Amino acid sequence: MLDAAESLFATGGPDALTVEAVIAQAKTSAGSFYARFGDRDGLFEALHERFLGRLQTLVEGVGVAGLAQPTLAAAVGVLVAGSLQLGRQHRESLLFFAVHKATDERLRRQGVAANRGFAATFRQVVLHHQREILHPDPPQAADVAFRMLFALIVQQVMFEPRDLTGRPMSERAFVEEVSRSLTGYLMAPVG
Repeated sequence: MLDAAESLFATGGPDALTVEAVIAQAKTSAGSFYARFGDRDGLFEALHERFLGRLQTLVEGVGVAGLAQPTLAAAVGVLVAGSLQLGRQHRESLLFFAVHKATDERLRRQGVAANRGFAATFRQVVLHHQREILHPDPPQAADVAFRMLFALIVQQVMFEPRDLTGRPMSERAFVEEVSRSLTGYLMAPVG
């Protein structure tokens, strides 16, 4: 049923996710649907959990690639490129769950837990290169750097690039500039 729901969402967006459509697409019964999900909101919760699990696996892959980098700058570059790519590739799902379902407390709790997992992966990679960080509190600096990157991902989900400044910028240039900014923050002496 989740596969059917994902297929319906991919082709018709959230409005296509009716109980009847999921039952028909999955070739199952209403009883099976209600026993599994309870209602349409239960379906959204299960879809969200599945989506976040997949996203976490992808984020962990970005983290492994970041840990393999020889320098903080290279690691941050991998984190930025991978994070922005994930945001772009999963924009519709992120937009739906983060914006349209933001008032659903169950989905919010799932999202908060996932965000903390993403932050932990980011922090692990950055602190792997702690010797290069000049901030007096490297864990705090890693937290702030993650918050900046997360804000950019949210911006990417919410707006088309051309909607922000009107100035075109290639994806590569954007990744390079963001990576340089975050690395500069982490490596800048304080005081």
